[in-house]
Amino acid sequence: PVENDNTLKIKNEKTRSLLLFTNVTEKHFGNYTCFASNRLGASNASMLLF
Repeated sequence: PVENDNTLKIKNEKTRSLLLFTNVTEKHFGNYTCFASNRLGASNASMLLF
């Protein structure tokens, strides 16, 4: 799980959530996957940050 810190923030809005990076360093490199679900189903998407 991602934890909020001074370089990474999770922003939850009414219809979406954002993962915001500032001052990206090697510690942020890696695979990030977002999982979403509601009464109509579920989905996920992944991205590699390098």
